[in-house]
Amino acid sequence: MQVIDYQDSILGDFKLHGLFQHPVRRTNAIMYGFNRANTKQQLLQIWLLLIGLLAGLSQAQAQTSFNLSANYPVPARGGGDSPYAVTAFMNVDGRVDLVVANADYNTLTVLTNDGSGNFSSNAAYAVGSYPDSVAAADVNGDGYVDLICANQWDGTLTVLTNNGSGGFGSNATYTVGYNPFSVVAADLNGDGKVDIACANRNSNSVSVFFNNSIFPLATATPPLNVNPSGSGIQVSWPSASAGWSLQQNPNLTTMPWGPSGYSGYTISDNGTTKSLTIPSPPGNMFFRLFHP
Repeated sequence: MQVIDYQDSILGDFKLHGLFQHPVRRTNAIMYGFNRANTKQQLLQIWLLLIGLLAGLSQAQAQTSFNLSANYPVPARGGGDSPYAVTAFMNVDGRVDLVVANADYNTLTVLTNDGSGNFSSNAAYAVGSYPDSVAAADVNGDGYVDLICANQWDGTLTVLTNNGSGGFGSNATYTVGYNPFSVVAADLNGDGKVDIACANRNSNSVSVFFNNSIFPLATATPPLNVNPSGSGIQVSWPSASAGWSLQQNPNLTTMPWGPSGYSGYTISDNGTTKSLTIPSPPGNMFFRLFHP
């Protein structure tokens, strides 16, 4: 097995033997690859053995059940129509908190987690008129989760940036179509930055905003680990990796890099480690951490 760079110069020979890993750094990225072929690629890479799926294994059918834990009050008026949307996000304390869009009050309420799954109101933040959708993502690459909400009646998006202490301040307001009804945050163009899209119900349109924020410079390259997980694989890296995002590519010759976590298997974060667990790919799959 040969390790080559993008100029096709041989950097070393390695014998493929089981599952191994080794970080490779180039242009603010480290990369791991899964490949069953023995062909050269045009990027610096490490070949990893795919984990084979064992035939004939039977799996017990999963049982799903929920019990009501508690009801938490949030601002309400007009027949209780105020809490309109809720989402979860990882705050600076490593616990998953909740944020609620209060349509009638034009606010977002943050419910903080005490670590045992109990929530209490932390603060309410003013946004636009009649917020009815909210998303949580790190939009500026500082490692803290920010909030984005769609304000239906004034046709705007409000971005609240995290101050690093669990509080939020208004950063910007963007005009969109008429009656924005749903907002999502995702890397839509593969540049390593979270973009924003919202559906505008009464103007029959979708507004897309590409992120042109300047991320803080990377001070260190985080380690990227690939390990077997049952019949699949788990890709993991430290949670404290501000500005770095996981990308994947099934073919380094013809395919561009794309963001990971949008194919039905999401990236999880326990406050210490971020990870993506997926079934063993049927062909090739390469992963890298990228900093724009």
